[in-house]
Amino acid sequence: MKTATLFILFLAFLSSFAQDVDYDQVIPTDSAVGLSFEDKLVRLAWKNYPQNKVWEHRTVQAEEQVLQSRLGWLKPVSLQLYYGEPHINPDFNSTFFPRYNLGVNVNIGEILTTPSRIREKEEEVQIAQANYNTQKHFIRAEVIRRYQKYLIQMELLKVHIQVQEQANNAFLDVTRKFKDGRADLDEYTNTALVYNNSTERRLNSEGELKIAKAQLEELIGVPLESVR
Repeated sequence: MKTATLFILFLAFLSSFAQDVDYDQVIPTDSAVGLSFEDKLVRLAWKNYPQNKVWEHRTVQAEEQVLQSRLGWLKPVSLQLYYGEPHINPDFNSTFFPRYNLGVNVNIGEILTTPSRIREKEEEVQIAQANYNTQKHFIRAEVIRRYQKYLIQMELLKVHIQVQEQANNAFLDVTRKFKDGRADLDEYTNTALVYNNSTERRLNSEGELKIAKAQLEELIGVPLESVR
């Protein structure tokens, strides 16, 4: 019984790797409802980021090349029309010389290599589609990464603001004591240094938050505040 259970779990484990990717889940469609905020960002990025169009157009180009290569079956065959002597010389009269001759030329080499060219173009379609799907994975991962970085920077800024406020209150308190002679110069200097460092960290954090926001908006193509 134990062996059978382990075998079933093993089959379930293998089947999990055999599942096909649903690209409507990687990139939500416009008709999808009840999306999370992250999925809305992913959909916007897929719609607005210009590089995505490049891979889409390359897929279309590859499919057009397949169509052209299939039409290549007609290329090795050519028809030629020849004018006979009776057509050139109206006075020429002979039943053995027709007015027109129709010739057919067949390039055997072209015919033999056409299937290979078609397969090559079909492979290029597969490659283009794979690149297109890879771009979908990249966009989703990159949007989520940048959005999470933005959230982290936002929380870090809150911490730095709180630390700076505490350092500012301590500095003001020590300043009053220093003026009243109840704090020495070292205490005043150290408190001022803590306040200055906390202010610097807050300013850096504000800058990092703006950068993270800009990097996210670079993908989605619209201000983050406008996403609903």
